[in-house]
Amino acid sequence: MVRRAADPSTRVRRQHRGLVTAAVLLLGALLGGCASVRRAASEPALPSPLPTATPAPTSEPSPSPSTVTTTTRRNVVLIGDSTTYGTPEPRPSVSRELQSPYNPAASLEALLAHVEPPIQSGGTPWREARVYNLGVGASTTALWLQDPPAFCGTILEGFAVIKAACRTKKPWIAAVREAIGGAPIDAAIVDLGLNDLLATQDPNETATRLVQIRKALAPVPVLFFPPIAPPNGPRGDWPQRVRAAMVKRKLFDERQYPAYLPTFDELHLTDGGYAAKAALWLDALRRLP
Repeated sequence: MVRRAADPSTRVRRQHRGLVTAAVLLLGALLGGCASVRRAASEPALPSPLPTATPAPTSEPSPSPSTVTTTTRRNVVLIGDSTTYGTPEPRPSVSRELQSPYNPAASLEALLAHVEPPIQSGGTPWREARVYNLGVGASTTALWLQDPPAFCGTILEGFAVIKAACRTKKPWIAAVREAIGGAPIDAAIVDLGLNDLLATQDPNETATRLVQIRKALAPVPVLFFPPIAPPNGPRGDWPQRVRAAMVKRKLFDERQYPAYLPTFDELHLTDGGYAAKAALWLDALRRLP
């Protein structure tokens, strides 16, 4: 019997799925030490566990000639707390830095550059997109919406989005574009809610503020993801309660994300956890136009 050849587009999609799985294992080799974020000497040092802000776009390394394409690179922003920014696991033999080498922004950017195929080979327009990490340690959904903006005139202005918000006198969420140097934003990944338990016992309040955050970012498409932490951690079942509220408000499809990922302190992800998170975000971006 003669077997019918597989449709090329089907074969490409299968290859994509396999590449994303492999990417979780290969991110360490792709990123190495280049994913670490370095502070400018003029930036104020932030007390642990609050990390410094991602450098302004002008401080990021220019892409090599081999990766430059004729199309305009899209821009993605990550909005969240320390679990989004990337908190490093303490290692006795290594000097503690403020951000994990598996900074999710650098991880996602590496996947988009090295795993996402070119458009002519079945890839998406997100190929080689630039990703900016605007996570703010210990932040809540309420802080992102607060007007006037919180923490102006404090050392926390070391975070890019807080600095931009205080300069423009806007809430943090309204100053996102200024925080990346005025570049257009093509998509936002919002990963907030884990710290809201410190201010409320009602997960529906968190879901309502997430809706307000989406309105503030419009017309930018927003991808929401719930907090990820095991139920035996310091937030208890709060992450699961927020997830349920988000599903109810149709902010999130729970089939798209695991219940939790590996952590080193029952709260912040391990390097492998951050790599997996970036791969899951890659899949979500691929579903956007």
